[in-house]
Amino acid sequence: RFVGFLNEYSLDLRAEDEDLGSPGFAARARELVYVQQLRHISSDSTTLTVDFGHLVEYDTDLAHEAIQTSFYRYQPFLHQAAAQFVRQHRPEMARHVGGVEKEWWVKFVNLPQVQRLRTLKANNIGQLASFSGTVTRTSDVRPELLLGCFRCGDCNELVPNVEQQCRYTTPAICLNETCGNRTKWTLEKEGCKFVDWQRVRVQENADEVPAGSLPRSMDVILRHEIVEEARAGDKAIFTGTLLVVPEVAPKNMAGDRTELSSSTKGRSDGITGLRQLGARELFYRMVFVAQSVVNTAEPSGGGGAVDIRGGDGEDTVVASFSSQERREITQMAQDPHLYDKFVRSVAPTVHGHADIKRAITLMLFGG
Repeated sequence: RFVGFLNEYSLDLRAEDEDLGSPGFAARARELVYVQQLRHISSDSTTLTVDFGHLVEYDTDLAHEAIQTSFYRYQPFLHQAAAQFVRQHRPEMARHVGGVEKEWWVKFVNLPQVQRLRTLKANNIGQLASFSGTVTRTSDVRPELLLGCFRCGDCNELVPNVEQQCRYTTPAICLNETCGNRTKWTLEKEGCKFVDWQRVRVQENADEVPAGSLPRSMDVILRHEIVEEARAGDKAIFTGTLLVVPEVAPKNMAGDRTELSSSTKGRSDGITGLRQLGARELFYRMVFVAQSVVNTAEPSGGGGAVDIRGGDGEDTVVASFSSQERREITQMAQDPHLYDKFVRSVAPTVHGHADIKRAITLMLFGG
């Protein structure tokens, strides 16, 4: 059904074109959106961008009951459908230069509801969702192992396509029935599948934080072609799915009593606490795996300097200054001690801390 959507969806242009009898109108009205998109993307690309509103319009059940509700479950099949769609229309893009089958990915944009970061709860796990936030930190782009190929250390048997469960995961047991190896494994690079990976830290937007509360943060994982699309300071809408990752418990939680293990074997000091009865404390953290990143910042806002002499796109800003304000700005620009004056103007009632004030001054000017 998803392949049928990619092959058949077309925009109804009758409302946009007043002259229904204009030449070529019938051809434009039947223009297939995603077939055209595939013809215009570069040969190096491996991602199809799908407007979720188009999918809702074409097949509501597929959009809401399957993809939005159980996105994590159906995601591999969507990728297979995208690869099949590419093989139908542009078979030369279905393979890499060496003849290896190329894997295609699907990213969704324009979901009907954009949530706030603190509204993402357990019922959103595995679903397709969007939330808005401000990027505060980004990591380097690194290779991530998605599917591993391992060689047995005892019998040299190859175990391919071992899915990594958010950590380095080795096979449970060797495939050779006469070998019971569970621990001795060597990673074979040739049979592994790596993708680009980046982690960004996203914080709630300042206008979304309730009064008296601290802003919450979440790690967002970017993969494939969307790495480097989010930079620190950007306000963006992230579309993807929420996952839960098990985390190693700290040795001593705050408020816990340090327990001493008995040095005498076989001696029982009594059972204390539920932990000894088999109830374990579980430690999880939520991670958002993004499929698409849409920057929501103003194209002309806040990022650069404004020349008071005017220029393209700056006329409205310049017009808002009076002649006296322009003279004052020009005089400030010619002041050789302007930087020191700015530094002294930051928290003037606080004595000292010159270096911290310099840092704050530079950050205020986008430094």
